Amino acid sequence: MLIELSAATRKRLLQDGYSLAKEFTPVDDLLEHVNIGVPHIWPDDPPEQKNRIILVPLDTRQVEEWFITSTRAITIARELPGGNMVDRYGIVCAEDDRGRSQFVLGGGKVQPDFDGTSADRLLHGEDRELVRGAVVAENREELNITFSAEDRGSYKSYFMFGIRGITDRITDPATGRFETVLKKEGKLSVGDACFLAISHERLANFEGQRGETRARHVKPASELLRELSREERMRNVKPMLPYAQATALALAIETAKEIFGNDMPPALVEVILDGEEAAKRVLQRNSYARYFIKVIQEGPWEV
Repeated sequence: MLIELSAATRKRLLQDGYSLAKEFTPVDDLLEHVNIGVPHIWPDDPPEQKNRIILVPLDTRQVEEWFITSTRAITIARELPGGNMVDRYGIVCAEDDRGRSQFVLGGGKVQPDFDGTSADRLLHGEDRELVRGAVVAENREELNITFSAEDRGSYKSYFMFGIRGITDRITDPATGRFETVLKKEGKLSVGDACFLAISHERLANFEGQRGETRARHVKPASELLRELSREERMRNVKPMLPYAQATALALAIETAKEIFGNDMPPALVEVILDGEEAAKRVLQRNSYARYFIKVIQEGPWEV
């Protein structure tokens, strides 16, 4: 099923403070001076040109370019019959083999780690130097989530819903006090690109990459977002998710409800109903959410 936001919905969201997110695509019809259907000449040198996201708010005079270093993937799915979730949809996660939390979500770094040209990489699968290519590759490697036999066909299965600015703490030389600022790469702000996806494949057992992830699970959003009890903290129980990933999950629930409204797929409705209250509690006390920009992407979302 394809979901494409109507012009009225896009206008409403832009008026509410969302930005339109534009990125490199195999046929670049995003720029006015490029004819639709004409293949884009991929910027192979330097590769870091491809990990940029252009944000276009309602006031197009305030267009902003972001440097994306990593991705977050909130993936919704079900287990095979007999699992703890029975027939319910939940969030795909894996046991954290790095020992920082109990579970981790999908996603990872945007990185230039392939030889050859961009055209070669796209012909044989995803291009990890691209933001969307990185989320496809990382979600497949860490959680074994595959939407298409050809990874390039998986691109439209991921919907970008926001960018979370990455921050640094610096000392103000005038006052000697610490202050939080957005991290910069040259003149560009640095951020994580956050994506939402729904898999209708029933998931079986899967062991992840040693050193990163262990067994894959499907968990209720409310469980992954729950705050540890005082007793658990005294026993040094690890948090359910890393702080940044819990932020991304909570924001996915909040923004998906705003973006899709009554047009949400049933699987997304199920997850939001389960996790909405927990997401509100997380965002009330969450400092990372202050540096989050809500976005909508061009084109359809395939679910």
